[in-house]
Amino acid sequence: MKTLFTLGFVLLSTLAISQNCTATLSGYIIDLHDNSVLEDATIIVVGTGKTVMTNRNGKYTVSDLCDETYILQVSHPECDTQAVRVTIDGNTTRSINMEHHLDELGEVTIVGQSTNLETTTATQVHVRQEVLVANSAGSLGDAL
Repeated sequence: MKTLFTLGFVLLSTLAISQNCTATLSGYIIDLHDNSVLEDATIIVVGTGKTVMTNRNGKYTVSDLCDETYILQVSHPECDTQAVRVTIDGNTTRSINMEHHLDELGEVTIVGQSTNLETTTATQVHVRQEVLVANSAGSLGDAL
């Protein structure tokens, strides 16, 4: 009887101590500069193996979390990866701002001079436009 009582006490105390891991974390990943949402951002809940991506509206949802503090690793192809500390207390909403960078190349201006070069080949042939049009179905050799 003592053994049965002890076993029942251990089971009840284990159930009382166990955590409720049914909380949900959700929110949006937002551009810091213009408040636009960022699609395809990746959110990793460090230490849990949980990874989610934002949808086309910039929203993410991570399910089955316990009430504790987590570190989120948030990344986007055009942003610097950042770590965010989030404390879960029941269903939690947390939007995250990211420094969004759009890599653009600077303007390139090309300046040059047109020169009339003399040909150094033995033969130089000029083909008129009418000849090219008439032989457009053939090869360049046929036109020449």
